Amino acid sequence: MESNCFFFNDVVHSENKAGVGYHLCGPVLSPKQCDDIVDQAVGWHTPILSQDDPRPNESYTNAKIGYVYLNEKSLPYYDILTQHARRWNDEYWHMDVLGVFECFDLIQYSAPHGGMHWHFDLSTGGTTTANRKVNIITQLS
Repeated sequence: MESNCFFFNDVVHSENKAGVGYHLCGPVLSPKQCDDIVDQAVGWHTPILSQDDPRPNESYTNAKIGYVYLNEKSLPYYDILTQHARRWNDEYWHMDVLGVFECFDLIQYSAPHGGMHWHFDLSTGGTTTANRKVNIITQLS
């Protein structure tokens, strides 16, 4: 695989300097780092719409979501991805981003039809989280 990281801007509009809502970033994590992140995931479950609306999220098919919370073991990965996100944001979108407000979501898809349909990640944590401005998707397998 030539790249394991894709950087997305969830608020794409005509003023976007790059003219697109995504950027293929190239490799940022080693296979061992990817395995370590997956091993830290907890709380695997079927995706839901939000904490306020716990119905199954039909944007996902044949998928489970787990979480990697910020702690001493996961901190280096948060640092790596946050540094890259800030650099890419400075280069491509120039969004006013204050920091990381969510834990890592890991999504495990089952073959042959697992996947995610196009959707907006707005207030995914219910009323307790801010709308996302940018999103990083990292292929871990």
